[in-house]
Amino acid sequence: VAILAFQSCCAVVFLKVGDLLRFTHPVPLSKKLFVVMLPVSTLFCIMLWTAGKALRYCSMPVFTVFKNLCVPGIALFEYYWNGKVVSWGIVASMVLMFVGTVFAAAGDLVTTFE
Repeated sequence: VAILAFQSCCAVVFLKVGDLLRFTHPVPLSKKLFVVMLPVSTLFCIMLWTAGKALRYCSMPVFTVFKNLCVPGIALFEYYWNGKVVSWGIVASMVLMFVGTVFAAAGDLVTTFE
């Protein structure tokens, strides 16, 4: 909880400094914005909670492999749901990211699957 509080405070400070330096322009809170962002914020909190629970049952390298599968999964979802096509450069970077993660976690993956 302390880490999340620290991250939230840092985000507020960065946004306030960005506003003072005219780098950002904050959007005023409205009921419509609240209704739109509530499901996203709720799902984000659930994701953080399940990530914490997952770390109790698997090691960090294995968790990182599964976490890095989310990026290609989201791209695939957007392709099927919205018809958005990603460039070959993005596909190559996702493949390299996943292969690098599996390579870095190879020792732990072998002991986990045995």
